[in-house]
Amino acid sequence: MDHDRRGANGVDDEQTVPGVSNRIINSTVHGDVYQAASLTVHQHAVRTAAEWPHLVERIPPQAGCFQVRGESERLARALEPGENTVVVAPAAGVVVGLGGVGKTQLAAHYARTLWHGGELDVLVWITAATTTTEVVAGLAAAAAELLGDDTSDAERAARQFLAWLEPGPGRPSCRWLIVLDDVADPADLTGLWPPASPQGRTLVTSRRRDAAITMGRRIVPVGVFTPVDSQSYLTGALAADRQETDTELAALADDLGHLPLALSQAAAYLIDTGRIVSGPAGPRIFRGKSRCAVEQRGGETC
Repeated sequence: MDHDRRGANGVDDEQTVPGVSNRIINSTVHGDVYQAASLTVHQHAVRTAAEWPHLVERIPPQAGCFQVRGESERLARALEPGENTVVVAPAAGVVVGLGGVGKTQLAAHYARTLWHGGELDVLVWITAATTTTEVVAGLAAAAAELLGDDTSDAERAARQFLAWLEPGPGRPSCRWLIVLDDVADPADLTGLWPPASPQGRTLVTSRRRDAAITMGRRIVPVGVFTPVDSQSYLTGALAADRQETDTELAALADDLGHLPLALSQAAAYLIDTGRIVSGPAGPRIFRGKSRCAVEQRGGETC
């Protein structure tokens, strides 16, 4: 008959540990003592995949000086699958142009139009202005939100998301748009281009025209405003009761090279200071100033 030999501390008065030549008598260990190695267990929170439609990152807001111009229509045609969807090739477009001409705003207008029109299930906006890290982080964020992936290994998560975009049998049809905005170095996209998909679109904006970023893709060059665009913008931005004539506003636009960002800054200056562009010398108050500001800021708002 077995007897209960458990002591006061809840430990057997005499125990043997399998594989170890010692005994525990009245809580005292007799024989060799071995210390177990520590074990750390990492637990990651379980994420829930987002439902469609889903937007990853915010589309840049529309600038006050934005003008719907010919480039907007050309971009829509370049990235519209249309009747050629049978061709298994990525609908990939590259918007190229100098800083301040409105590349980001053009891309944002296109993305916003598709999103609000219900033409997309997934929209991912990634600002890729500095390094590959930004692109990887953006794709990893998409993996976290859309797949419920753990992002502790961002590169693995980014690859997982790109693989998810690949069309395949048994996969739900997903209409997606990936925007890679302001790519500074084409090498940053090596191995990170979204895959070819009849339902997917990839849009890149960049100041570069390297073959690595443009070859095999539709190019949408963006230039400065036309004189008509400039006149329309300045007329709309400035109050109706101002004293400048159309000729004086046209001279101001000419002096600023019809650069959208420069015109935006000039209009803001006139509104804030109450100054008037009047006479032949009027536009010269801005000569060089707005262009320098564009170079210093390195960005664009129009």
